[in-house]
Amino acid sequence: MGMMTSAILAMGVAQGASQMMSGHYAEVEARANAGIMDMNAKRLDVQAAIIDQQKGMQAARDDRLIRFTMGKSVATTAAKGLELSGSPLAVMIDTQTQLEMDKAIGQYNYDLEKRRVMTNADLTRVGARAMRQKGKSMYESGIAKGMGTMSKAAMQATISSGFDSKAKVETGVKTSPETNWFEKKYGWN
Repeated sequence: MGMMTSAILAMGVAQGASQMMSGHYAEVEARANAGIMDMNAKRLDVQAAIIDQQKGMQAARDDRLIRFTMGKSVATTAAKGLELSGSPLAVMIDTQTQLEMDKAIGQYNYDLEKRRVMTNADLTRVGARAMRQKGKSMYESGIAKGMGTMSKAAMQATISSGFDSKAKVETGVKTSPETNWFEKKYGWN
């Protein structure tokens, strides 16, 4: 093997190894990014649990407000010597209804916020899975490119060392006119 042949082969191997390592490092980076995305999804899960706790605490505050307001209305009405019927009762029922509606709206808003956070967590997990798949594809692509580069270098080294590319190789396989297109196209007859 001559100096030129060795140089061609060495360059091809070095380039191929570099491509393989690039694929490997791309996969490592993708796995690291996917790990970060998984941690972000867990953080969002915790945030959703906190929203549930806030929802429960707000419901308890709203219930206390309703009881306090109703109790104050009953006490005020009784202090004035009125009975709980007619207009005073209608005002109390209206006030209670309004407070219950405010409570329901607040609970609904907490539910919406929790759904938004959980959707973001799910999307983050999907992104992490896609990132891992991308890393795997990049790794496989690096291996394929590296092997292709090394094969090309080996072929170039073989040709430069005196391999006669016009020589007919006898394989013992008979070619038919349908399969002879390759030989016709490249002049190997």
